Amino acid sequence: MQVLGDSFQSPEAMYLAWCKILTGLDVCLSLLTVALWVFQTYRQTVEDWMKPAETALAAFFIFNYLTKFLKYEFSPDFVLSFDSFIDLSSIVILLLVHNTWLSWSYTRMYSAYTSVDMLVFTLGWNPLDLNEVTLQILLTELKFVSMLVMMAGSMFLVEVLGDIQGFEDQFIEAEMGDISFFSMIYMIMITISTVGFGDLSPATLLGRTLIMGCILYGVVFFANETSRLSELQQQENSGKGRYRTRRKGHAVKHVVIFGGWTGEASTPEISTMLKTLQHDIHSDDLPPDVVLVSSCEPPASFGQLLKSNAGYASRVHLLQGSPFIEEDLDRCRLRHAALCYVMPRLDSTEPEKDDENAILMAASITKVYPKLPFRLILLRPESRNLAMRFNINRRNSFSLFEFKANLLAQSVRCPGLSTVLLSLAGHDPKSCSDKLRKAHPWINEYNAGAEHTVFGGMLKEEFCGISFTSCVKKVYTATQALLIACQVGSHVVTNPGRKLIVEENMVVFFIAKSRAQLQSAIQPGSDWKRMINKMRLQATNPDELLDLHSSFHFLRASSTPTTPTTKQDLEPEKSLDVEEFMDADAEVPGTPYDVEYATDKPHWMEGKKKIATAAKKAALVVRLGSRFTAISSDKIAETEMREFHFRPPPAGVVPTLPGLLSCNKGHIVMLAVGERLNQQITAFLQPLRSSSILVWKEIIVVSNDATMPWRSFEKFEGVHFIFGDPKSYQTLKKAAIEDAEKVVILDSFRPCPDNALLDKNTVLCCGVVRGYLQRFPASDISVLTVLNNPDSIKQIAQNVSGELSHRARARHTTQWQRMRDLTDLRRAPSFGHVSRFLMSWNKIELYPPHLHPQFVSGDSMSLTDLVGWAGHAYNLPGFMELMECLLLPEGIDGDFPMPSMLWMMDLEMFPNKFATWGEMAEYCIDTGAIPLACSKDSDAGVLVKRHRYVVTNPSSDTNMAGIHEVMVLAPPRWAYSNSIANPIIQTFSSRRARTDAYYMLMAWQALVKSRSSTPVANLS
Repeated sequence: MQVLGDSFQSPEAMYLAWCKILTGLDVCLSLLTVALWVFQTYRQTVEDWMKPAETALAAFFIFNYLTKFLKYEFSPDFVLSFDSFIDLSSIVILLLVHNTWLSWSYTRMYSAYTSVDMLVFTLGWNPLDLNEVTLQILLTELKFVSMLVMMAGSMFLVEVLGDIQGFEDQFIEAEMGDISFFSMIYMIMITISTVGFGDLSPATLLGRTLIMGCILYGVVFFANETSRLSELQQQENSGKGRYRTRRKGHAVKHVVIFGGWTGEASTPEISTMLKTLQHDIHSDDLPPDVVLVSSCEPPASFGQLLKSNAGYASRVHLLQGSPFIEEDLDRCRLRHAALCYVMPRLDSTEPEKDDENAILMAASITKVYPKLPFRLILLRPESRNLAMRFNINRRNSFSLFEFKANLLAQSVRCPGLSTVLLSLAGHDPKSCSDKLRKAHPWINEYNAGAEHTVFGGMLKEEFCGISFTSCVKKVYTATQALLIACQVGSHVVTNPGRKLIVEENMVVFFIAKSRAQLQSAIQPGSDWKRMINKMRLQATNPDELLDLHSSFHFLRASSTPTTPTTKQDLEPEKSLDVEEFMDADAEVPGTPYDVEYATDKPHWMEGKKKIATAAKKAALVVRLGSRFTAISSDKIAETEMREFHFRPPPAGVVPTLPGLLSCNKGHIVMLAVGERLNQQITAFLQPLRSSSILVWKEIIVVSNDATMPWRSFEKFEGVHFIFGDPKSYQTLKKAAIEDAEKVVILDSFRPCPDNALLDKNTVLCCGVVRGYLQRFPASDISVLTVLNNPDSIKQIAQNVSGELSHRARARHTTQWQRMRDLTDLRRAPSFGHVSRFLMSWNKIELYPPHLHPQFVSGDSMSLTDLVGWAGHAYNLPGFMELMECLLLPEGIDGDFPMPSMLWMMDLEMFPNKFATWGEMAEYCIDTGAIPLACSKDSDAGVLVKRHRYVVTNPSSDTNMAGIHEVMVLAPPRWAYSNSIANPIIQTFSSRRARTDAYYMLMAWQALVKSRSSTPVANLS
């Protein structure tokens, strides 16, 4: 199924278009039926041509009724509804009654009104782009016209037919005229309602006295009842009523959300969650009703949010109550809810207290309804441990801040991961102008990849009984979809490999564009959602899963410092203290350039720069644990290596092969610009200190929070701390940010009256970092950010566009040919740099937030999209667990590691050359890996910098020439074994040494590319 750009229309869009067409035809033909009825009342005869016309109309109304009946799953509530009665009665009249012109086919006017209401407010049909008020006025006018037609037609029909035989009224002569009991009811009704036609009036004294009492009572009655109804309506609108679905006759499920939406700044996050709940592409079911329950009134901005979307009027219900009161739980019909969410205030200034409140709410709900499906969304990672003490299953609780920190950490290892995962959550790529598509062809390819999402289901019999790896290949061959995980017991397991045999009743997860793409692989009509919810409640025997992840810890038994297992491993070398061999004036023999080391404090922590000296046979210095050891080059293959420091050679000097092992790939700098970020920093460090990652990079954490518990991070090796302002040039210089590989900005949530200023600290810090990096034009360092408001990316773009403008001005002059020569941008010749800045800014402004280069490259991500993940858990049970497995493959505290994790593989890592994505995917699948996405470069323009973008599961005929890196889901053994397959590395005898050497080779090749015009292939 190969589709690109706008040529592909999802089944959901096709179904929605079909519903619009069918509903529009129902409106037109219903109005035509009413017009024919009016025509017949004036002609008082049935024309010959009317009979086939009415039969044709009846045929369409029958088809439309059956479509509705199927849509509502043959629900008895729909059959007994008033809409169904009107449809059936009008169909009978049009189909069977042709011998008289008098009928009640005028009732189709009511059907026309209900169809217009569905077309506008449910299906979102608004071709003139009218606002909410105008639409409501037009619908009210149509409702009034419908009422007039129904009442007038009924009166006309009754008066023409006359009284029913045997039911005629019997009159008695009196002073006021001929009267009867029914005529008195009629007179009293029109009198106390203040209408008073005057055709009947009492003539006796007693009758007139009685009628005065009736009138007084009627006035008081209507006044009291109107006030009572008004108070009841006001109480209902304020959230103190009961939940009742507004979509009568529909089999509608409902989701209950406690908390999370009471703050002004939380509106964007809840808006994303509501959109996710209403956007279900996994089934043809109607979107669920959403019941929002809170102990306080919602903010004004939230009311505006509900009015901004026409569909929310009938689907979103606000209730005011407490989960600790059983009566309030009954008012929201929690017993019958499809799913329950418990959330803290998303704009919390005290996340610890709000998490505790959310945990108490969840504990109270589970005590009343222990079998109710629910998700507990917390802010702080450590709050999940507290929830477990209240007997809340850990698989039912998730931390937003932990997701954010883990996503940042994995994005350091796999650039563009955030773009892939956010698109897999059902992210709908924003539309953009045709002008922008023509100017940037990469947008069409990116949108085609962003249409992929995660689907669940059970495989057909022909795909079962084989290993998971064989099943992945068979599914990819048949559907071009990727099978990535399965449910084993109560756990979701990613790519378990050949050790797992796929069973027929096993729930599996795919990456595909639509469910229609999976028709040939999954069982139709399988109740996989109920199956996965049932398995979540079951305890899993750890022995069942031991073999699946037995290869995960093959590199390190734990996260403790890597030291030789025996003394013989370091027998040829002498283990020395630092001061014993540090000599600032000596050079290291046998190396093409200097090897730099500091004392116990790194050079970015004000340590003195010194040059290491060793014996004549020493080739490099390797850090083992906390000691430094001089190691001979001929014994390097027998030594475990982890961390390397080096000073780059002068420009134009190409290191030889023996020196490539002392190359460094740079460190990671985290700028913590908020407060109380210690747990988020821990969640960030944990994936980067995974036991399966062979080379650990140095990490520098910068913060000015005096309350930061620095000692809590001592368990992580190679992590250093700087106390200072992250927005200070002096602090950035201490962190050697110009030599870093990645810069990560982590900010805490600060409520702000203006949502546009939610990310002001992140934007300011990003601007300072980019301003500092402009001093080093040869550096190409990514700055990763998490935004609370997606629109803040436009503020970051202002800094980016200014930087790109200056770089473009210097890069496109003849005097400056290479980036390494751009030592002073201020001396670069300028031609119209002001207009270039404006043009560059205008091009940046054209991008919608989710198509901005900062987002598609994975450098920026949005916290609101992470909240949308929680909403996606309703449409796809197990989605949150799947994301957790991908972001933290070793599990919480190493409790259940995954057999596979994410890797970013350069194409040069693969031993074979591939012409298309399909060839590369087949190789990966055959060898036990699953390719998820590829990273490509966009076309560079005169004023627009070339940037990376990520395409999820490209079509099989995609040319590999423009692909630089491939994101794969594979075991660690697969990643390292493919690295070792490079023939240059085969000169080393030890598997560990070859792996380490390959990573150093990659750094060496990158260094050669940046400092020499000689092709790397020739040097290799």
